[in-house]
Amino acid sequence: CSSDLVQLRETPREFYMEPHQVQTLIRFLDPLRADMVEFGLSIGQRNTNIRLLRWDQLSEGFQFIRYSRDETKNGKALVVPLNKDARAVLRKRLHIKEELELARPRLRGHIHHVFFQENGNPFHKDSVTNRKWRRAVELAGLPKGTCFHTLRHTFASWHIRAGTDIKELMEVDGWRSEEHMSELQ
Repeated sequence: CSSDLVQLRETPREFYMEPHQVQTLIRFLDPLRADMVEFGLSIGQRNTNIRLLRWDQLSEGFQFIRYSRDETKNGKALVVPLNKDARAVLRKRLHIKEELELARPRLRGHIHHVFFQENGNPFHKDSVTNRKWRRAVELAGLPKGTCFHTLRHTFASWHIRAGTDIKELMEVDGWRSEEHMSELQ
């Protein structure tokens, strides 16, 4: 009976992008997804943690994000420091939020997420990397299967190349195993 079973293997996610590939991808994305990519590369968090990021998780002055333990994959609370690039995206998103609230007063006080659609709601979990994403990946000449999670690997790879200590990177970004990190070198 066991010979009839087919062992499924997870698609390896070892691919990471070079800066010029990221810029090409961003050029083919809509502004909301482009902001999410820029932010994702700045903080290295998962799709869900970025897609569902709320304003109330951000510190005053956008210095860091606080994720409670029920908001992380590994079940541990996490504080993620924000660099100037991440803060720039947040200021841009705040400005877009304020403009939308002016244009649609009924939304004032109801846009809780940083990355929101025109109706004020965040993307559905399958909407970030839908047909528009796949088309941008194709136009950018990236490998088929390049997904939002690729940004997490890109973030880590760039940091490792720049000399960031692996243990420090694991702590700041919520990685679980050093073995996984070594694949990115």
